[in-house]
Amino acid sequence: MLAEELLSGHQFTVDGYVDGNGEVTILGMTDTIMDSNKVSYLRFDHPTNLLPSYVQQRAKDICQRIVKGIDLRWSLFNIEFYYNQENDDLKIIEINPRHVGLFGDMYELVHG
Repeated sequence: MLAEELLSGHQFTVDGYVDGNGEVTILGMTDTIMDSNKVSYLRFDHPTNLLPSYVQQRAKDICQRIVKGIDLRWSLFNIEFYYNQENDDLKIIEINPRHVGLFGDMYELVHG
């Protein structure tokens, strides 16, 4: 049996890449909008418009530390978070050394 903490708040993803020298570049942040019953995704909003700038900076700093800490090189990555506005808590829920498959063309469509 595995028991995990029940999280609430706003789910979002930070996407980026790291080069061979360990230089991390954050591509952007995407809000995950759930349907009203909180069971399935309604949509993804990019760039984020729900997170305060200081929370965005905290998430970027955390991503930098993680990527450098695991010595990831030459890779895309995405790190998913929950942000609870009530207690200003930021929790990591997933770390992936790859691009989000659902976001395939999103960055090109949004940023050109």
